[in-house]
Order: sequence, then C-alpha cells, then structure tokens
Amino acid sequence: MPSWLSNNSNGTPNTRDAPFSVFRDAPALRQYRKQLLLSNRTVGLVPTMGALHDGHLSLIRQAAGENTDVFVSIFVNPTQFGVNEDLDKYPRTWEADLQKLEELDNELARAASQAGGITKAGSSPGRISAIFAPTNKVMYPTLPPTSELDGYGSFVTITPLANLLEGASRPVFFRGVATVCMKLFNIVTPDRVYFGQKDVQQTVVIKRMVKDLHVGTDVRLGPTIREESGLAMSSRNVNLGTRRRRVGLVLYKALKEAEKAYLSGKRGRKEILGPANQLIASIAREQEALPPSERARFELDYISLSDVDSLEELETVDESKGAVLSGAVKMLPIESPQPGEDCGKTGGDIPRPLSVTMADDGMLLNFSLGDGIINTQQKYKGGTWKDRLSVKKIALHRQNKSNSEDRDNARQKGGPGNPNRVEIISPRPPKRQRVDGDFKLSNRTGGQVTAPNTGSSNTKQNQARKNQNQPREIISSLFSFNPTPTSAVEPPKPERESDEPSKPSNAPLIDGIDTFTSLGLSPTLAAHLMTKLELKAPTAVQKSAISQLLKEECDAFIQAQTGSGKTLAYLLPLVQRLINLSKTNGKAFGRGGGEEDNNAVHRDSGLFAIILAPTRELCKQISVVLEQLLRCAHWIVAGTVIGGEKKKSEKARLRKGLNILVATPGRLADHLENTKVLNVSNVRWLVLDEGDRLMDLGFEEEIQGIVKKLDERQKSNGILGLPTKRVTILCSATLKMNVQRLGEISLKDAVHVQADPDDESNEATAKNNANNSEFSVPAQLKQSYSVVAAKLRLVTLAALMKRTFARKGSVMKAIVFVSCADSVDFHFEVFSRQDSENKNVGEKEGLIVAETSFTTNLASHVTIAKATAFSNPTNPVTIYRLHGSLPQHVRTSTLTSFARQSEAAVLICTDVAARGLDLPNVDFVIEYDPAFSADDHLHRIGRTARLGRDGRALIFLLPGNEEKYVEILKSGYRDGGANICRTDANETLKRGFGGNTEMASKGWEAKATEWQLDIERWALENPAILEMARRAYQSHIRAYATHIAGERDMFNIKDLHLGHLAKSFALRDRPAKINVPGLRPGKDDTKKEFKADRKHTRDGAQDDSSAVISDGARKMRAKLKEHMVGASEFNIA
Repeated sequence: MPSWLSNNSNGTPNTRDAPFSVFRDAPALRQYRKQLLLSNRTVGLVPTMGALHDGHLSLIRQAAGENTDVFVSIFVNPTQFGVNEDLDKYPRTWEADLQKLEELDNELARAASQAGGITKAGSSPGRISAIFAPTNKVMYPTLPPTSELDGYGSFVTITPLANLLEGASRPVFFRGVATVCMKLFNIVTPDRVYFGQKDVQQTVVIKRMVKDLHVGTDVRLGPTIREESGLAMSSRNVNLGTRRRRVGLVLYKALKEAEKAYLSGKRGRKEILGPANQLIASIAREQEALPPSERARFELDYISLSDVDSLEELETVDESKGAVLSGAVKMLPIESPQPGEDCGKTGGDIPRPLSVTMADDGMLLNFSLGDGIINTQQKYKGGTWKDRLSVKKIALHRQNKSNSEDRDNARQKGGPGNPNRVEIISPRPPKRQRVDGDFKLSNRTGGQVTAPNTGSSNTKQNQARKNQNQPREIISSLFSFNPTPTSAVEPPKPERESDEPSKPSNAPLIDGIDTFTSLGLSPTLAAHLMTKLELKAPTAVQKSAISQLLKEECDAFIQAQTGSGKTLAYLLPLVQRLINLSKTNGKAFGRGGGEEDNNAVHRDSGLFAIILAPTRELCKQISVVLEQLLRCAHWIVAGTVIGGEKKKSEKARLRKGLNILVATPGRLADHLENTKVLNVSNVRWLVLDEGDRLMDLGFEEEIQGIVKKLDERQKSNGILGLPTKRVTILCSATLKMNVQRLGEISLKDAVHVQADPDDESNEATAKNNANNSEFSVPAQLKQSYSVVAAKLRLVTLAALMKRTFARKGSVMKAIVFVSCADSVDFHFEVFSRQDSENKNVGEKEGLIVAETSFTTNLASHVTIAKATAFSNPTNPVTIYRLHGSLPQHVRTSTLTSFARQSEAAVLICTDVAARGLDLPNVDFVIEYDPAFSADDHLHRIGRTARLGRDGRALIFLLPGNEEKYVEILKSGYRDGGANICRTDANETLKRGFGGNTEMASKGWEAKATEWQLDIERWALENPAILEMARRAYQSHIRAYATHIAGERDMFNIKDLHLGHLAKSFALRDRPAKINVPGLRPGKDDTKKEFKADRKHTRDGAQDDSSAVISDGARKMRAKLKEHMVGASEFNIA
C-alpha cells in the first residue's frame, strides 16, 4: 500500500504527503467539494468499479484536461448485478488501483508544471484531488442493496430505456447504474462526468436521467481503449484467458463488418446487420468444428442497430440523426483445459458475458465506429461544375469497382472469417435524392446528408420513376461553400480618456434657458407638459418650430432627425392657437359670457385642422399624443378617419363634430367626395406628416384633390384669431425630390424649420439637413453591420437573439425589420414554435397543426406569443408580429401591447412600423432585410435612440456587392461613420450557441447545425409551415427586386444564390421547384372570415360586408404598382 494512504474509518481524508485525498464517507467529501466550489474550481468525476485499466486512465486524463480537479469513485455497485451474475467474482484490486492513480497523478503534475498554470487555491490545475471509495452502508444507508427486480429500496428507473438491449438480458443492470450514478452526482455535484464509449448504452441512459431530472452536470463520452489484439479493455477481461481472448474478438469483427456495409451505402437493417450475423455464424461453426481442447464456444446475446435517443431498434438509418451499433456475446466455460493453459482468473468455470458497444462520440454525428480512422469525403474544387461532376463520377466508378474486387477476393480467401482478410473502409457515398418512406423525422440532428432506403422491394426502375415525380431535396452544410466577405473585421478600437461620448443630437435642451413658456405657450399648457407628460424642456426642433408657427401665419417645412419630437413640434402650436381662439371668440361660437367664455370652442364650432399621415399606425399614435395634450383643454375635440372600420361609424363621428381631424389621405379623400356632413370651410391648418412616405405610397393624386377641395370650400368669417389663409405644414426627416414635389403642391412661400444652428450639439446636424443628398442619424445611435452568408441568415438571427436576451435587463425591447409580410409570418412561427424538447408532450396538438390549412392558420391572427427559440428561465421574451395584411384592430392591439410591455419583447415587422411610431424602451433595431432605400433605413433605425436615449442598430448584409452599402450607412453620420463597425457572424454564432467561455463554445458549429436542421424537419412535418416558408421565400425575392434604382448595383437580384437563400427559409427544395399556387390571404379575406365567425349580424351589416374597396384604396394600389415596378402589398405591408 502506498505510504500516503490512510484507512480512516470516520471518512476524513489523509493529507500527510498525499497527492490526493481518500474519502470513505459522504459528509467529508461534500465539505471538501464545497471548499473547491468557493475557490472557483471545477470538478470532473470518473465513476469506476475498480480494477482500473488504460481505459479508465484515459478518462481521467480527459477529465484533467477539462477541469482543475478530478474525483475518481471506486465502488463495486451490487444493485447492477443480477442474482446469478458474478458480483462475488468481480476483480477487486484496491492497492493496484491506488498505485496506478498515484503514477497517473505524478504524470499530470509534471504536465501541469511544464504548463506553469496555478489556480487561486495555489495548486497545479488538472490533478487528481480525491478518491471516493464508499462502503455499501454509505451508498445504501437505510436498506441493504438488493439484486432482485422487485426488491425493496430507493431506485431510479429510466423506462423504457432500462428494458432494451442489455437491459433485456440483465433486467436490474440499468436500474442499478442509474441509481448509483444519481447518488454519486448528489454527493460529488461534479461539473462534468466521464464515461467510456464502450458503455454507450449506459451513457444514453445516464444522459436521459440527467436531462429528465434536471441534474446540473455535463455527461462526456470518451473513446474506447483497446488492447493490442483489438479487444476492448474491461475490468472483467482478466477472467477470459488466452483461448477466449482470441475468440472474443468476434464481436469487434462483426461490428466492423456492419460498419463497412453502412459506409458502402447500405441503410436498411438487414443490409447492415446481415454481414455481421454471417461473420458471427461462420466463426461459431469454425469453433464447433475444433476439438474441445482448442475451441472457445460463445453465444450471441444480441446485436443491435438502435436509435441514438430511445435505443429502439431501427429498420432504416436516418443519416441526419445516426444510430447506435452495439452487441454482446456470452463466452461459455472453457472445455478440457490443458496443463499450463491460461484459463483466466476464474479458471474457466464461470460464464462470462462480454459486451462491446461502439458509437461515435456524443452520438450526434452519423454513426461510425470511432476506433479507426474515418476517411474524410473527398471534395473537388476548381473548374466548371460540369468538370467537377465528371471527375466525381469517374472516382465513384473506380471506388465501386475496387469494392467489388475486394468482395470477390474475400470470398476466394474463405469469406469474412479469414484472418488474412483486409478490410477496406470506403468513404461515405455522395448525396442522393430522398424519397418517401426513407426515414422517420426526428428532433435530434447531426448529419447533413439523406439517402433513400435501398430495400429489396424497390427496383431501380421503380425508383427512377418515383424520383421523376418527387421534388429533389437538398440538405447542404451550413458552413461549406459560403462566399468570403470582402471587408475585414475591424478589431475593437481602444477607448481613450480624451474621447468624449457622443452628445445626443435629438435630446431635449438642458441649458435651462429655453422653456415651453419662453417659446410662447401658455402656462397652463406648459404646466400640463411638465406634470402630465413629464417633458421638462423642448428639443432643438421644437424650439425652432413652436416659436415660428406661433408668431407667423405662413407655410412651413419642418425637417429634423427621427426621434427628435416632430409630432409635438406642430401639435403644440396648433393646440395653443386653438386655446387662444377659444378665449377671444365666445360669442362668435354661440356661447354667452361668464365662466364659459374660456371654453368657447366646442365640437360644433367646426373643423379647424387636418393632419394627414401615411399609415394607420402613425395616425393612431398622433391621435394618442393629441388626446394627451387636450386633457388640459377638454373642450377641444379630436378624432380620426383612417379606415379599417365601417364608414357608417366614421360618418357618425364626423356628424357629432370635430375640431381636429387625423386621417389617412385615401380615407379623407373618400369622405370629402361622399360625406356631406364633413364641413371643411373653417380649416386653417393642414399638416402633412412623413411627407416623403406619403409620396412613396402614391398619395400624390389624393393630396392634390384634398388641397383643391380645401381651397374651393374655404370661406371667410368673423372668427377672431383665425388665420385668413390656410397654413400648411410639411414634416419630413429627408428632403428628397418627391418631398419637393409635394411642397410645390401644398406649400406657398414656406419657411424651412430645422434644428437651431446656434445650438452647438445640432450645428452639424443642421448642415447635414441642408444637404439634400444626405440623411441624418442621431449621434448617440451605435450602428454596426454583419456580413452573413445567405445560408447562415436564419441561424445567425437566432444566435443574435439568444445572445441579446441572454441576460435579463440587457435589452428591453428589440425590433426586427424584414421585407415582406410573408417573411414576418414565417419568422414569427419559427421563433415561437413549440420547443422541440417538449414536442412529445404536445404530440396531439402537433398533429392538429400539421393538418390545418395555411389559410386557417393565418386567419387565427395570433400576433403575440412566447419566443421559445431564445427565451430562457431567467429572461422570458414575448414576440410580436406586425404587417399591413393584418386587420386594423389586430394591428392596433398588437402595437398597443408591445408599447405597454414591461418585460423583454421582440417585434418582427415590415416597414409598416418604420415611420413615426414612438415605441418606448426600444434598445435594439435589427434590419434583417436591408431597407429599400437609404431614407427607409433612416426611419427604421429611428425607432431607437429617441429623445436622447441610447440605442443600437444592426443590419444584415450578404457577402459581395451588398458590402458597398456600408458607405451609404456612413454618409448619414456627422463624423462620416467613423464608429460604424462590423460584427463577425461567426462570433455571433459562437456566442449564441456556445457561450463566453472557451470550453462552452467548442461545439457551436454542431449546435448551430442541429438547430437549423431541426427547423427544416419541423417545416417538413407541417405542411402549413412548409407552405408558409415557400411563400416567404418567394415574397422575399420579389421584394429584393424593388430596391431603388440608385442601389440596384448593391442589391442585384442576379447576385443572389437562390439555393443558399432557400436554406435560410428552412427549405430543402430546389429553387426552381418552389412554387406556391395562389396569393397569400389578404386583408379582405381575413375580414370575411371574421364576419363568418360571428354568431349573429346586426341590421345593415350585410351591406357593409359586401362593400367594395374604396376608390382611394384602389388608386393607392394602382400608384404602388407604378412606383414599385411590380411589387405587391408585401413591400409596404
């Protein structure tokens, strides 16, 4: 026994010159583990039953390489042995085990000394710290351990796994293994636990237990270590002897034959296991033919081809998932032992079951027998695709010919049992077309190639005919054949002490000189702003606009950055003028004197102001802000006519009387034409908000008609304080040609209002705004871009979301902009789909979803859901969707819910939410699809960094010409975009699917691939989702073609790799075969379905339900077709 070993009965460790401590009881070990935990040390556990060999030592080396401390347990667990099994004969070599551990620890110490690593505790990392050798009483404290299946005690049972394969022949084995492992995990609380690949079935059971019972440890799998003869190392090998060792290789040879059948292209169970069974039968016959003094007889327990998750037998291997190839043979007692023969430690009289299980590390890759060298698949590069295909076919022909010759030679030399036989491992076959019935879809992934079931029932002719009728399915790798970005990833710039943070260019003024009252607002209105709206001071543009519009009665063009308060810049002077009008015209409006003089303006006084906005959402927001302002002047009445509801309701609202009207151009033009109660003779203020968008949407003709009718119906009256002519206010963040054209239609001798150049923080902004070719971005906005290959777009977005919301409070709200409504629906479904881990729980619901039609699925109008793809227990995230094809009340309620959400939230939307909407607490804007123009980009990122708040924006670009778009991004900044940086897409994937630490981020590529393939299989399982993905793909391509002419060289549809782009929509079809008949359900269809669901209809509802689209809406769509060059509703919705 080593000099440092102590057998303390109380369980305390001996520390006298000991390289590690030996523990006999659990409390002392727990206390020691607690000290390591407080010192930020990690523990790797290697559970053993003693009789250590090189296989155990290799696991300890692996644990030492990944942890600072290694615990080794030595305990012969009685509950995993059956009643008639060899518990009493199991080798127990305590002193030899300790000697091996001491030598291995010395080896690790020398390695650590050369590495020079020291932990906070002061010891070298990667050492054996503790040996846990408990007694049966320690491990089973209440009842003695039992080997009977129905015995008493506390056990962990994993069904049905515990009853399969080795569990079928050894009923208590897996129950005992799971029980003792759970006890060890609870006592040691290791960070990682290590098992050998030889015990892969046992590892599958342990992984299931760890997952189901939420055990906080990571199960690692080490390679199988073999003896020189090829026999897998096992503690029981000492029982075999020379004769049975030689024949014991039968299982290893059989599994290698099965592997060879798989690598040659076989996928059926009989085709793979057939050669293995033939080899075992051949060797069994050879042994029977030998005399008793020379033979070693055996019985085949089982040979299995099973699922990597459930261990259920497979009829066909799914390449994308893999399989477990395993087996067991029972070596029978030696007959007629000869004098001096090595019969093993048991003397040859004890039947010895030998179990050798082989699978690839982690069981996530296509199954392979991991002991040999796996030949990589040869790839051909250079030349044209036809040349590469020809070379590939020639190489495949030579390979098949070589394999055929090898099989013929093997038969001539005596079949698979010939010891001189040479096994040739051929590379994996090329990709082939998948047909129906090939494999069962699964949640687990790993490979990327699917192959058909080559069963004997299908002839080549039938297969060829079937392939002609089936669309070709392509499963490509995420990380191969991606174009290389032309721009380099810039290292982070070091911050200097002299560098000052950017001053917000759209924040309220803080110098204290300018207040709302100093600009001309009444004390009542100013106090209302400060107390109710919590606005202490005006912004720069409000300072310029309020004073100008209160002093003079001339047209104005207000130009300012997004988020700088343009809405209040025109609402405040408008409300103030109406308040002043109320004070001076009591009798003119039919009011007497007295206390009511100050409230002279009322709903019957007439309509004084009209505000036009391009979208219903913006109209709603303006209306909400206006109502908040009018709470201090409740006698002034405001209302909206924006469509989305019955015209009868709008007419009733107009009939009651309004003083301020917020409207969309199409709806207002319709009412001016058809509604007689709408009296516009007293309208003296006309506001055109988001003027550039009004022109982009084709409202030029409607606005011309509105201006003409206002001029024709204007009348002079004796109202004091009312302007003699109409004042028109045009608002826009940009000054494009179409805005100038709109100004020519509506403005006369207009004043250009912008941020005050005298203000230092806005001087450069004013200069930028004066230049028509540039757009202005808030100075405090941090812009970045990521160059992402087309195939990686979806998985990179998922990784970005995972990383963004990994920690609670890091980001409150985010908006993801995509190009079309179909894409919004698809990505909403992807990120809110039922978690694959809980899919079995909702199996019934999943079938219902699969059978639901696409139209019915969309008609449910679910726009709010839990973001299962990137939520976590500490930070649940809610996801929203928004686009113009949703009914108006659904859009309104969705926006309201998102604005009021107090927890983390994500909005996936089209440009319908890009203009004018003030959504609070938006910290991050992601342009998943680039905007159709630089101006649209400006408005998108303007949803964050509003009113002086910080904000971030990220845009996805494809490698190649799209990278030139960075120069346009830089042109919008005062400093030329010096701080715009590129985010590495691989780093995003690594952080999203791996983690911060080096150890946690090693398998990020496999995890990203697993997530992508899981989405693809989910789409294949659900016809409604598959159709949705195809529609999204087609709409995205159509939208891509609608970029403005000046940016077509950067966004050229001919540069798109349509096959790679299809993968970002979880599609496996060839691009030419992706066809979806008909159009997506639109607003009119959904409105009809809502009405069909009503149990009763009101009087007169039939006329409303059959009403056609208004002339204004038809004109708008006609203009869209002219301006969008074939783009449909997907572009604006």
